[in-house]
Amino acid sequence: MFVGRLKADLPKSLSELVKALAGKKIEFLDLSDNAFGPIGVQSFESLLKNCPTLKELHIENNGLGPEGAEMVAKALLESNIKLETLSISRNRLEDKGAICFSR
Repeated sequence: MFVGRLKADLPKSLSELVKALAGKKIEFLDLSDNAFGPIGVQSFESLLKNCPTLKELHIENNGLGPEGAEMVAKALLESNIKLETLSISRNRLEDKGAICFSR
């Protein structure tokens, strides 16, 4: 959905997606293969903080890097989500990102 967009377009596009999902009882969210990196995480971390019904989160191959991984992990820690499945492969989390998720 976001691969062909300019980096500057990502936050607004993801914000619109989050607005559309707000208040819905979402159990499964797959944002994989979108190459939005840390800049995109800023737009959907509010959804992670405010979606207590979420059980499966798939954010594979998005170029999160350590910074984006830290942002996602922090949002999950600040929420009351009880994830059953978290899939974050192919994001180059490095040690810093992996340590954040281990918390």
